Order: sequence, then structure tokens, then C-alpha cells
Amino acid sequence: MDSEFLGALRSAIDNGDFQRMAGIYAADARFEGFLPGGVREATGPAAIADMLAAELGPSPALVEWRPIRATTVDLEIVRGEPPERKRQIHKIAMVDGLIQHHWAYPVMLDSLAMGDSGARHRRVERPDGTVVFEKLISPSQPNGMTLYTHAGDSATSSTCTGQCATAWPPLATTGQPSAGAGVTGQLGTLTRSDGTTEVTYGGLPLYYWQGDAKAGDVTGNGVNGFSVATVSAAAAASLGASGAAPVRSSSGKYGY
Repeated sequence: MDSEFLGALRSAIDNGDFQRMAGIYAADARFEGFLPGGVREATGPAAIADMLAAELGPSPALVEWRPIRATTVDLEIVRGEPPERKRQIHKIAMVDGLIQHHWAYPVMLDSLAMGDSGARHRRVERPDGTVVFEKLISPSQPNGMTLYTHAGDSATSSTCTGQCATAWPPLATTGQPSAGAGVTGQLGTLTRSDGTTEVTYGGLPLYYWQGDAKAGDVTGNGVNGFSVATVSAAAAASLGASGAAPVRSSSGKYGY
């Protein structure tokens, strides 16, 4: 059934009929598009089909179609007049043979890495009740977002999984961290239960907090056993080119 997703999406793009895809979604399926211009969200097969039609239609011309796995595809289209070019990754999760969750991401030049909830994005619920999804910036563009540690963790394991990891996104990497001059704490990594690699500092895994809205915010400090991760010197840390780099922000907190 996984491969049916690729066939259905390819057919919908080729013929412009996205409503045909409705039959492969669960009744309560969700679509989340972390795309330029704002987040797209839809629930239910018909609404998701309409969302895909609005995002990829009408009458798109397929420029590139690169399946990454049976549940994930990297695609590029051109549509409209004047021509608009879009390149996106679409990824799904299946439950009982039907699509339960469908994510769409823009392809960024820094990395294609992502997790099931968007490893390169974080969900932010604003005080006014609105929800936005912010892209985590590449190592060459630190944004100063605060990082946290949890008292229940160790250097080899994280106790924050499931809904906890949604609220507290781990600082994931595909490279080996190396400390810059003046960083006295020990940087390392651990392998999480889902197989991703998380950066550790001072023997504890590092997390973001979804409640922080801008660089320097520390609204997660003291929440459910989490506290701000700090460094003792004004220095940065860097990772390999494919990783995420934790750095010390202007506020003195260990951020990204």
C-alpha cells in the first residue's frame, strides 16, 4: 500500500485530479505542509485532496520525480503563468493500510534531513493561539534559540520521547560535534530510540522548547524538569557540515 501513495501522487500531478487520492487516506488523516508563505493544515481525505490541489495544481508540469523510499518522494514542478517553480519533499505515515499523516517540506539547500515531524522544523504555539512552524537554520546561520537539558536524562539515554519530544524537539545531527575554543563542557552524541542522533552537552542531551518564540527566550526553564543548558565561556561549538551547530547566544545561553 505504501507504493500506492507514490503512484497516486504521481498520477494526480500528471492529470491534475487530486481528488482521486482521497481513497488512500484514513478518515481522520492529517496533512501538515511546512512551506514558504505559511503552514498548510488539513484534516480528512477530501480536505487533504483539496489542499494538495491548491498547493501543486492546477495543471503542473513535473520537472523531477525522485522517490527516496516507498513513503517519501522528492519532487519538482512548474505551474501557472508566469511559471512558478516548486521543489518539495512529501512524506507519509501509514496506519492499517491507509495514510494517517502526510507532511510536505520545501527542499532546503543546507540539508534534506528530516524526521517524522520535520526534524528541520519546530512547531510554535503563539500566546494568541496561532500555530506556526519555523525552520531550524543551518549551522552557518545561528539564530540563538535556547537549548535545554532534562534532569532525568543521562549521557547514553533520553527520557523525552513521544509527545515530550514534540514539545521539546531534540537537537539532532548527522555529524560529530566538536567544541570551539573556550567551550569547557563536553560535547557528544547519543542514539535515540527512533534511531536519530542527538547532541549532548556536559553529559546530557540537548532540546529546544516549543514555547520559545525568539532568540534569547528561556520560557522552558524549570518546566517539567528541564533547565537551560549554559556554557562557561563566550565561545561557539561547531558540527560537521551536515549537522546542526549549538552555539552560545548573545544572552549567554547555549543556543542554536
